[in-house]
Amino acid sequence: MIFSAAINLYLIVVLTGFSFAFKNFINQKEVEIYNLDILYGFFLLIFSSLFLNFFFPLKYFLFIIIIIGTFFFIKGAIKKKIKINLLYHFVILFSFTFIIYKNGFNVDTPMYHLQIIKWLNSEKIIFGLSNLEIRFGSNSLWFNIISLLQFKYKNFNSIYTFNLIPFSILIYQLVNTKKKLSYIFLALSSSFILLFSLLHPFLNGVILNHLNNTEVDTVGMVFFILTFFLFLKYFENENIENLRLLITCSIICMTIKLSYFGVIVFPLFALFKFYKNNLIGLFKDKLNLLMILFIFFWMIKNLIISGCLVFLVNFTCFSLPWSPGLEEIETYSKVVKGFAR
Repeated sequence: MIFSAAINLYLIVVLTGFSFAFKNFINQKEVEIYNLDILYGFFLLIFSSLFLNFFFPLKYFLFIIIIIGTFFFIKGAIKKKIKINLLYHFVILFSFTFIIYKNGFNVDTPMYHLQIIKWLNSEKIIFGLSNLEIRFGSNSLWFNIISLLQFKYKNFNSIYTFNLIPFSILIYQLVNTKKKLSYIFLALSSSFILLFSLLHPFLNGVILNHLNNTEVDTVGMVFFILTFFLFLKYFENENIENLRLLITCSIICMTIKLSYFGVIVFPLFALFKFYKNNLIGLFKDKLNLLMILFIFFWMIKNLIISGCLVFLVNFTCFSLPWSPGLEEIETYSKVVKGFAR
């Protein structure tokens, strides 16, 4: 458990290093890095893994990513720009690791999640991958970052515990947030998750039982909570930093779990409010342009593996030579919708 928590802590260090580099890039100056800024590291590595996988398997890049992330973290730490208490993160990670230690696999992990991660790790993007199994068309970019940062040592594999990192960011933020409306929302959401898990009769409850798996439901949930928290936080303090974090978190949330597509309403509303007197400025911010590019590459990947710009959204699907077929996609779409209800 200590080893697992230590590995995740080091991955937070790497993510923080990339956050430092990315935030400096979009601000064009050296700035301080706080807990929520780790979202920038998530975005940068998800974007990098998406782009790299067009040309290479992701298995080649783990140590390069670790070296670069560590370098920028040390650089930020030397300049006293890293304002994150890693001890807090370690305690949170260890506590969650202890709680989920005996969790087994849920249904989806062995059914198709592990296969998707294996394809990402060992092959570049494959035309018509969803022909092998229609579920392979589920283009959650969370699998990309899991595959990119996959680390194995004896019986340990980081893909099963990486999902604890967003939970650590969520719980850590409770310590740093002032007691305003955003804090109340964050506290109530976190309390519900923990209380529901405590009261549920089966092990750790249906939420925490998913941890120690490669699933995307609970991760999407955490990013949704953080997105709404940042939405409230933006209206408490309307500045560009809160807006950028809101945009980043919402885009990550949407591309992790498409059922959270509605989350895009929050940044759109905030963007309109912030740029209503200067619409041209919307396209001058580097982050906004990168987000457009990010969505473009994500849709192209969807098109390559399934024949749909957005998998299971029928009107975005085309009858291409590598597509599994519009009828099969529509049938699976009905199955997924029926399950969601």
